[in-house]
Amino acid sequence: MNWIKKLFRKKQDSISVSGSFNEWYLQYRSELAKAFSVDYAIEIASWTLRKNHEKYFIKGLSPKEAVLEYMQPYEINQLQMQPNFEEMAKQINSERIICAAVWYKEIQIKKEIPYAYTNPINCPTGLVFCGHRHGQCIYTKCAITGLRDAESGNNEQGFLTSKNRFVTREEALIIALRENQVMNIKKIRGNVLYSEDLY
Repeated sequence: MNWIKKLFRKKQDSISVSGSFNEWYLQYRSELAKAFSVDYAIEIASWTLRKNHEKYFIKGLSPKEAVLEYMQPYEINQLQMQPNFEEMAKQINSERIICAAVWYKEIQIKKEIPYAYTNPINCPTGLVFCGHRHGQCIYTKCAITGLRDAESGNNEQGFLTSKNRFVTREEALIIALRENQVMNIKKIRGNVLYSEDLY
C-alpha cells in the first residue's frame, strides 16, 4: 500500500484558497481518506494543494462526487466502496476462530511468568498449547514436558480466537457459524466444532 502513503505524503504545488473552497476541500480530503481506508488529518494552517483538486470544486462537484471521479483510475466506485467499509467494521468488532488449542489447567510450570504473557486472557492457570490440529497441541505438550496426557492433569480441548480467548468446542462452533468459517455445515458433528470443520 505504499502508493497510498505517497498519495498523501508527497509534496504538492501550493495554490491559494479562500472562502467556501476551504470548507469544500476539508470535506473532500475526509471523504478521500475514508475511500482509501486510512486516517488523514488536515492541518488547516497549511494549505498545500494540487490544482487537480481545485478543478473538481470549479466543476461544481460535491466532495463525494469528486472522490468518485478522482478514484476512477483505481476502478473503485461508490457501490464497491461501501461494502468495504462495512466489512472492515465487522473485522474490527468480530471475533474469529484462529486455531486449535488445548488448555492444560494443572500442568506444572517451571518458571513463574504472568499468565498474560503466556496464555489467552481467560486462562489464568497452567498452559495453553495451540496448533493446526488438536493432536499437534497434545504432541507439542508431550515433547516439551515429557508427560503423557494421563499425567498432565485436568485439560480441555478448544480453540484460540482472534481476541486471544480460549473457547470451548461448543462456543467455538457458535463463533465459527456466525463468522461463516465452517466449510460444510452438513458435516458438523453435534454441537461442537472440530478443526476439520474449518480447514
